Amino acid sequence: MEAHGDAVWDICWTAKDNAVVSISADGVIKRWNSTSGQVMRSAPPHTLGLVSLSVSPDGGHALYNSVDGTTFLSDLESGEVVGKHESYTRSAGEPCESLCPVYPTLVYH
Repeated sequence: MEAHGDAVWDICWTAKDNAVVSISADGVIKRWNSTSGQVMRSAPPHTLGLVSLSVSPDGGHALYNSVDGTTFLSDLESGEVVGKHESYTRSAGEPCESLCPVYPTLVYH
C-alpha cells in the first residue's frame, strides 16, 4: 500500500496503538503504523474527497465527512463503513472543523 494520491486534509493519532489515521482529497481513509510509516489498512475510495476526521478515544472508530456533506462512521479494525448520514452539500470555501481531540484543525476547501 502506498501514500495518498492527493492532498491530506486531516490526521488523528489513536490512543490505542499509536497509529495515525489520515483522510485525503483522493477520497481514501488510511490507518498507518506511526513507527514504521507503513499503511496498516486502506478503505476503498469514496467518490469525493474527505475533509474532516475524528477518531474515537479507544481508536476503534473514525468519523469523517466528504465534500458533499456525507458523514461516515468507519470501523478502523475491519475498514468497513458501519454508519452513514447524508446532510447537505457544502459550498466551496466553507470551513469544516475537525473534532480530533488531540489536534483540532480548521480546513478550508
